[in-house]
Amino acid sequence: MTLTPERWQRERDVLHRATQMDEEEHPAFLKHQCNGDTELRNEVEKLLVAEGELGSSFRLMRPIFSRKNSLALFIARRTSPVRSSE
Repeated sequence: MTLTPERWQRERDVLHRATQMDEEEHPAFLKHQCNGDTELRNEVEKLLVAEGELGSSFRLMRPIFSRKNSLALFIARRTSPVRSSE
């Protein structure tokens, strides 16, 4: 599925809400929020794992996603084999 601005907003919203709750609550929450959309669930689960592995570094990146160019920045980071030094 193409990552449209609407799709990214949906992923971001579900991710944000999931990060506000205990990890044990994630499976039931994602089942309800994703409503059978396995691609959405997989993407949010990957981001939750990344947050768990990166901890505060990942949380510091969140303000970047709220900028006007957040979708382009997010896509560039997901698809680029080169990591930026930001």
